[in-house]
Amino acid sequence: MKTNDRFEASLTDEGRYRLLIEAVTDYAIYMLDPKGIITSWNPGAERLKGYAASEIVGSHFSKFYTDEDRKTGMPERALLNALTHGRHAGEGWRVRKDGSRFWADVMVDPIRSPTGEIVGYAKITRDLTERREAQLALERTREVLYQAQKMEAIGQLTGGVAHDFNNLLMAILGSLELVRKRLPDDPKITPLIQNAIRGAQRGATLTQRMLAFARRQELEIQALDLKVLVGDIGDLMQSSLGPMVTLETRFPPTLSAVRADANQLEMALLNLAVNSRDAMPSGGSVTISARDETVTDDKASGIRGGQYVCLSVTDTGEGMDETTLARAAEPFFTTKGVGKGTGLGLSMVHGLAEQFGGRFVLKSKPHGGTTAEIWLPAASAAAMGAAD
Repeated sequence: MKTNDRFEASLTDEGRYRLLIEAVTDYAIYMLDPKGIITSWNPGAERLKGYAASEIVGSHFSKFYTDEDRKTGMPERALLNALTHGRHAGEGWRVRKDGSRFWADVMVDPIRSPTGEIVGYAKITRDLTERREAQLALERTREVLYQAQKMEAIGQLTGGVAHDFNNLLMAILGSLELVRKRLPDDPKITPLIQNAIRGAQRGATLTQRMLAFARRQELEIQALDLKVLVGDIGDLMQSSLGPMVTLETRFPPTLSAVRADANQLEMALLNLAVNSRDAMPSGGSVTISARDETVTDDKASGIRGGQYVCLSVTDTGEGMDETTLARAAEPFFTTKGVGKGTGLGLSMVHGLAEQFGGRFVLKSKPHGGTTAEIWLPAASAAAMGAAD
């Protein structure tokens, strides 16, 4: 008889099973008694969870669950489910010896005696953290692509409509101005003409926002000093905010210049300030601040690595819940009443920030105020010299 044959013949079924379990290193395979106490531990379990057999055998298997899951009784439900349905399978967070978490695929099978009495459980655990992260990354990429396609389609439609509508409004405004100049002052007619002109001007402002959102306007990109720019429009912003809102600026002693269009950036800041005012019906404060930031390629989504300046507008208003915050920058979405908002202000700021080569970020909590951040590329010293 050959050596291998003699070796296999000498092994009992239990010995073969034990050899198989000991050879598996990619799966944590271990046994539990009827109360969930660990009675065996294979090398795969040690590699995956960090415990040696001498450290863990005799402990309850709930040790691997998170505090949140233990409080809700998940370990006990897993054993009950296995006992009731013949198997328990599921995924969730588990905890290693060092405290780190991993996403686990878990199976629990009951083990019964020949008479049907429950004598324990067999538990198998796999680490699916990498697969889960890859799946989530794919879903995020798909969502970004979907949003980009949606915004592009809306932008093309908006731009085309706004361009034609703007031409019509210019003709209407020109005719109304001529009528106002040629007609004598009449208390019955003049106010009607003034109302018509104001309505047409509001329409023209709306078309400008639509064109800004659609990115169909010419931008004059130059190096700008944010402290000077904000200072120049400080009085205008304060008058727009009204007497019940205080305006404060916080800039560090040294701050990089940025590359942007001065007029469009001023309009974006005014839009954000007005939104903040509307979120504070009983008054409050608005703070405009800026800071230098270094971004690496893997630090933020949708923005290239490099030097940036984060320009932020923070208010002490009502804030937004997660649902409203997720939709706040969508075109034509507004929480204001009818006739009080077009829903294009934040969309315009979002479009401008990306056109400048940066990004727009909204942060808010209910009753915790809102912070709107415009990330702008920092201008080089050479660009500043050319601008000067």
